[in-house]
Amino acid sequence: MEGELRNLGDGEIVFRQDEPSDFACLIDSGEVEVFMESAEGEIAIALLGPGEMLGEMGVIDGRPRSASARAKGKVSLREFQAQTFLDQISVDPKFASDIMTVLVTRLRKTTAIVEGVPKSKPVTPEESSGSATPETGTVNQPPTGSVRPDAEPAASRPAPAPGSGGPTGKPAEKSAKPVSGAPSPKPLKKLEVSTDASMGGPQRADKPIGMEDSDTPGVSGNLPRVLIGPLLGDPQGICFEALKTWLDRADSFVSITWADERMAEPGISWDSRISQARRSIAEAGAALALIGAVQSPENPRLIELAVVTPWPDEEARVGGFSVHDRFFVPIDASNETLTYCHALIRAAIPGRAQGLFEALERDLPLDLPRARTAGVLNEHRLSNQAIGRQLVSFGNAIARAALLEQGTNALDDAAEAYREAIKFMPREDALGRGMAFLHLALVLNAKAERAESLPDRMLARDAVAQAAKHFDGKKHTYQYLTAHARHGAILYRCALETADLDACKQGVEAFNRALAVCDKRVMQDPWADTMNGLGQILILLGRLAKNTEFLTWASQVCRNAMEIRNREHNPLGWARTQNNRATALYLLGRAEGQAALLKDSIEAFSAAAAVFQTYRARTLADTAKRNRKHAEGALDRVQSGKMAKDAEWWAG
Repeated sequence: MEGELRNLGDGEIVFRQDEPSDFACLIDSGEVEVFMESAEGEIAIALLGPGEMLGEMGVIDGRPRSASARAKGKVSLREFQAQTFLDQISVDPKFASDIMTVLVTRLRKTTAIVEGVPKSKPVTPEESSGSATPETGTVNQPPTGSVRPDAEPAASRPAPAPGSGGPTGKPAEKSAKPVSGAPSPKPLKKLEVSTDASMGGPQRADKPIGMEDSDTPGVSGNLPRVLIGPLLGDPQGICFEALKTWLDRADSFVSITWADERMAEPGISWDSRISQARRSIAEAGAALALIGAVQSPENPRLIELAVVTPWPDEEARVGGFSVHDRFFVPIDASNETLTYCHALIRAAIPGRAQGLFEALERDLPLDLPRARTAGVLNEHRLSNQAIGRQLVSFGNAIARAALLEQGTNALDDAAEAYREAIKFMPREDALGRGMAFLHLALVLNAKAERAESLPDRMLARDAVAQAAKHFDGKKHTYQYLTAHARHGAILYRCALETADLDACKQGVEAFNRALAVCDKRVMQDPWADTMNGLGQILILLGRLAKNTEFLTWASQVCRNAMEIRNREHNPLGWARTQNNRATALYLLGRAEGQAALLKDSIEAFSAAAAVFQTYRARTLADTAKRNRKHAEGALDRVQSGKMAKDAEWWAG
């Protein structure tokens, strides 16, 4: 059986979820990531290598693709058209048997993952502005291009310097208030903006070598690898030996590696330990590390542990563990407590480790009353601050389980754990309280997405606003950025659903604050991601305020973002931002009856659609193509004299 040779670069899409299954592939060299596109983002399924087949399931049963696949690095593979593949099965019994073995093996590995994953919602052109929240990024120094939410961008204002965040200036009253005929508070249905698929949190630009977003990250054999270092305050190693004893019982789902002394050098700070742990994770290709200490001289038989994940942005994701969260294990722990701690470790493993859902369902007390009844939280041994941070870790584990559940009950249980944590944390623990509010906002927003609940969205908005108040931009730079970027993203969704002008302006202000601690020169990708989110919300603000100058501003912001999000470096990100810029130009051209702007928008939509098509992002390609048709229709009306400056259109 001969197939067509196909060579792919890093990140190129082999096929997309829900596309027709018209071919199967055999990998000759390189690796291919298989993942599902769900309501909560990407769910890693497998990492396939040379000699492995993919795409065969859909070819056999004739159904659309159940997952997506993309190249991880350079890949060479052979494509077999569906009929050729099926003919080979019918005439070659050994080939048919081999394929059956592959299918059964994969079914066993992925059943637990697939059954609990929420289905992705297709993005239609009419709803494309609400398909996801704006992307944001990580931080460092103030950029040259931070923006004012109340500034009125003027078309005559000089273009910003390359890399700036767009025009700024003193607000004018007319742009802060909707003019007569403003839309009533109801969702906007036809704002053609192509949003990114992230949850609005910082992106993993610093993924360490050796880590893969697969179903078994940090693999050692078939198990995720966890690094454990020596404990601080344990010179005799008594607690460390106890820790080794009970962790050895967890070897059915992780591979424990005892890390070197660098993770616990005398006098080393927690921040230094975290940095060293991440270096050790990268060197070992591990899934995560545990760093710890004897809780206090007054509590010498209680071990305090923190999870260090490969990426510092894990805390910005639903159920993501932060290095600031803690859990506590007494050296004389009961079997119930040890089982609970094993479940916490498994919940902290990034990605979707094989068997995660069953393990959490079996070993976690999935609500706070049951956890307290079982005594696994050891609250009687802890200070209020420690109880609070432990409750956050408990909430994270429940939230991770919730990602694999179709309903919202587990999200409610996680939210309750975070609320209880906030009650215990002293007000002087600004970082701990802020992280608890941030985790709370994430699960509430996830529930709002899953249940299409505006009240939950509003609660998420309030929680993330509280989180932002607790972070100092200089002391807690990363958390400050994350909270304000999330705030902007959630406000964008609120404004989209309610047509609330004030929410839109507040969202621009939140993105501005995130940009204020993000140095374009040092963190280029996160800066561009944040600018893309700003461009999105400015487009919405332009429509709600009925002010074309905000649309001009949005176009400039998107253009600046594309200096970093260029076609070579990040083609899909470039295409999304290009589609947003095209949307701003289209709305401007239609509102002002300018053929030149409409022609520019048609060209930009076409460029975005071409890239989406190249990378088999079918839904996004269809969105861009439909947007282009809208622009072409508007151009025809302008050129035929049937549409001059379309002032009445603003109310549509």
